[in-house]
Amino acid sequence: MKKIALFGLGATAALSLVACTVGETSEGSAAEVSNYEYLPVCSTQKNLSGNSLIGTKIYVSEEEAYYLCTEKGWKVTDGATTTIPDYVIDSATVTGSVQLGGSFEIGSKVILHEVKLGAKNVLDTTKVFFEDEISSDKGDFVIPGVHLSYDYALVEVSGKFQDFATGELSGSDLTLYSLVDLSEDKTVNVNLLSTLEYARVKTLVKNGYSVKAAKLQAEKEILNALGFAGEVENVDAAMIALSVILRQGDDGMKELSKQIEAFAADLADDGIWNNKKTRVAMADFAYALEKLKLKDDNNEVVLKLSDIRRNLESFGVNAPAFESYVNQFWISAYGLGGCGSAREGAVVQNAAAESDSSDAYFTCASGAWRTATDFERDTVYLGTGIDGELKEGNVDNAKVYAYDSTGAGAGTPVRWVEADSLVIAIGASCTDDIYDNRDTVISTKNEDGGTDYYSCKDRKWSPSTKQFFKIGHLCNDRVDDAIEMVVIDKDTSYFHCKSDTAEIAGVKKVNWSWDVYTKPQYVMHGVECNPDKIAKGKNDVRYVCDDKEKLNWREVNPLEIDNNLPCTKYNVGVVNNAGSRSAPDYYRCEVSDGAYSWAPSDSIHFKMSNTVCDESKIVSLKEGEDYVCTGSVVVDGDTLYDNWRKATSQELSLKKTCSASSNFGEEDVIDTYMYKCTCTVGLSLASTVDQCYAGGVLVYPIGWTKKS
Repeated sequence: MKKIALFGLGATAALSLVACTVGETSEGSAAEVSNYEYLPVCSTQKNLSGNSLIGTKIYVSEEEAYYLCTEKGWKVTDGATTTIPDYVIDSATVTGSVQLGGSFEIGSKVILHEVKLGAKNVLDTTKVFFEDEISSDKGDFVIPGVHLSYDYALVEVSGKFQDFATGELSGSDLTLYSLVDLSEDKTVNVNLLSTLEYARVKTLVKNGYSVKAAKLQAEKEILNALGFAGEVENVDAAMIALSVILRQGDDGMKELSKQIEAFAADLADDGIWNNKKTRVAMADFAYALEKLKLKDDNNEVVLKLSDIRRNLESFGVNAPAFESYVNQFWISAYGLGGCGSAREGAVVQNAAAESDSSDAYFTCASGAWRTATDFERDTVYLGTGIDGELKEGNVDNAKVYAYDSTGAGAGTPVRWVEADSLVIAIGASCTDDIYDNRDTVISTKNEDGGTDYYSCKDRKWSPSTKQFFKIGHLCNDRVDDAIEMVVIDKDTSYFHCKSDTAEIAGVKKVNWSWDVYTKPQYVMHGVECNPDKIAKGKNDVRYVCDDKEKLNWREVNPLEIDNNLPCTKYNVGVVNNAGSRSAPDYYRCEVSDGAYSWAPSDSIHFKMSNTVCDESKIVSLKEGEDYVCTGSVVVDGDTLYDNWRKATSQELSLKKTCSASSNFGEEDVIDTYMYKCTCTVGLSLASTVDQCYAGGVLVYPIGWTKKS
């Protein structure tokens, strides 16, 4: 590598500035220039007079310092000495690489500038530099034989760069810098952060910071300006994210160069990014990438974060998770703040009024900000409410939302749900709040002027009836076993609140419903059901409970009063004497079409009520009391009671019964006479009793009839 002196003035012009050489001055007097840039070229070349500037001392008034021309260039000295300073960096090999996602094109120019810390703590490059070039597709470079009179150097890299947005080389050059203290490290990393910090480091050093402290402070300020507050876990990822953000605009790499320069200049004086307009524009670009909506004039997506990652990977770059820093940038610029557990469910509007997305809303979900849904955006400022309360949406006032503190609305503690047309017509939502309208029944006018009824159950309005509206509420655990009487248009209805348990997929669920009651059930509700007793109701009417399971109460009939015993399914077939022993009055509890009642009976059934029925046998209790069973009354396979009659003389003679169901039509001989079991006048047989009917009218009984 060659060491190059940057020429400021020509030799002739330089000589004109020099009053005399050091040897010709007295008391350290010397020529003077106002600025370091005005120093003539320091070389061994002689001018036309045969003199060179070696040993010449010139005072630079701006820096209040003397410079001595040596064979190794201009060196700061005092007014008296002419000693040539030694190199502080002597024959060093400086290596490094450029890190910005993709690398610079091989052959891109690398320049190492000597940097001096002059008077008043001014950092500036000298006229000494060394050149090299990028030597690998990883962005590596090596600069051997570096001789510097100062510890500091500024490495400058310029050239075409692998564009992470297009996957190709950039169309224009990009320049990056890195200020390095070569006394501590001969390896230089040139990246976006080192480029942005240089101007700010110069300001901080001038204000009294050491170079090392200035670099740390500048880095912190840059990251804070980008919204990357606190400790950045992966600076490389953050810088790739920044390069993506800075590239926003149609000019690609030209735009990146312009933004880098502008950003660095903005931070230089106070470490604060003061250009709010640019910051918001970059945030809009970053947000568009996050939303996959960076589109062209034809509304076609032209770039998204996944494209950038794919391009970086095609360059052979193991790219860190830069996407999170892209998102972190627009989140900070939009003023959304943190998204911790305390803000879970919070919905916040973009606070950047200059943003193209100033009307966008964002919600904190699972520790990350995302674009809010229309529902979240519309309900964010509705606040809390009273259960069932309705409010118009914040943004879309054509939509109406209902408050439900116990439901599954969006966000905690605010729980709003979009109201349907029925809720809007009713004017309140159906909620589960036990202090509000759960299980209530309401009425509302319909379009035809009539009245519709709705009940609130399971957070939903459902059609109901006028009867339930009159009751005022549905059946639930709060009114378990309650009874209600409702009068509508002079008609009275009775209801009982009951529950039943159903098991679905192994889960038991209790269902509540109003059961229609009869008046006796209503009057006798709560009275013990005893089918063997007659009970007096509150209205002095006597009732009987003839079904223990259904608690089926009914009014007693006069025969039940006469018998002083209810006739129910529990005593069907029982024969009772409602009179006295001297004046008996027999009745049997019978069933007809499911209804139970006392029917007139006789002494035969009273006597035979506990005897087993066998239609083929004559049962003799005692002399003169011979009886025949003519069949049983069977309902649903159960024998309820038997029918008995006196045995006829023929049956006693034949010692054989004549029964409709067992031997009707049979013939037999009595004293040489032939008898037949038939109707006494040959009429058709009734199927269930030992009697014959004609046209439905009882005519004669069945019996043994002598044949002619």
